[in-house]
Amino acid sequence: MTTIIDRLLAHFSLARFFSLLAILVLGIARPSMLHAETAEEKFTRQFNSIVWQDGPCTANLGNVAELVVPHGYRFTGPQGAQFWSEMNGNPPDSKEAGLLIPNDMSWFITFDYSDVGYIRDSEKDTLDAAALFESIRKNTEQANVYRRQHGHRELHVTGWDQKPAYDSYSHNLVWAIRVHSSNGDSINYNTRILGRGGVMSANLVISPAEFGATTPTVKGLLTGFHFKTGQKYAEWRSGDRVAKYGLGALILGGSTAVAAKTGLLAKLGAFLVKVWKPIVLAVGAFFAWAQRGTFLSQSKTS
Repeated sequence: MTTIIDRLLAHFSLARFFSLLAILVLGIARPSMLHAETAEEKFTRQFNSIVWQDGPCTANLGNVAELVVPHGYRFTGPQGAQFWSEMNGNPPDSKEAGLLIPNDMSWFITFDYSDVGYIRDSEKDTLDAAALFESIRKNTEQANVYRRQHGHRELHVTGWDQKPAYDSYSHNLVWAIRVHSSNGDSINYNTRILGRGGVMSANLVISPAEFGATTPTVKGLLTGFHFKTGQKYAEWRSGDRVAKYGLGALILGGSTAVAAKTGLLAKLGAFLVKVWKPIVLAVGAFFAWAQRGTFLSQSKTS
């Protein structure tokens, strides 16, 4: 059977054939070869490569919890959330459980699960906000070492927007802290939801200007979160694994002193790395997001 190449060679000299082939290849390669991909185009391409679930739907957060995703929002699971973190220049991690974003892309919530065991809430009335803030500040500055090494902007915590508070009914620990970078300020609104075998972190990252108006919406969305049967806080039974730290360790309030007294410094250190990872992830991602939000909103799928 005569091929297309055979026909071309019959009508063109070898030199003319390869010239034509080069033109065809260059034409096909455009724009990837002839047009340098901009940062916005790269970010959009990566964003669109994530597998999204559009609401309304019920999404799995790992094997332990579910989240009702309403119309107007989109969700991605562990792989998508991890890729989102990596594409925003954050250290790779395997604790991400999911990511929730409204279709207007004005803010987002990251979910991260740590199977540290049942966390007793006996410290709910003794949380030290001042010690907590200092610990957050130190951990954020330590994370800046990684960010400098990888050419990313440094982050600095500057104050509370909401001091830590614990809800004994929902078993939620909530606080909001303001973070500054060269791009401006952002608010990191943190929710820790206690379960039978660990804690789910739900972190809202949003601009200060939109924080007040959006917080009620986020609280409403989190009412759609629930641990699956067998994983709920109230389902703890004697013999289940119990974490060797309480609410104070979750938010780093006085954690170093407690660890030194009990001889758990090494174990607690590893735990704190897991607990504080979402702050670095969420805040870092926000500043990349803020720069690209308008561009992305033009290319998103509804």
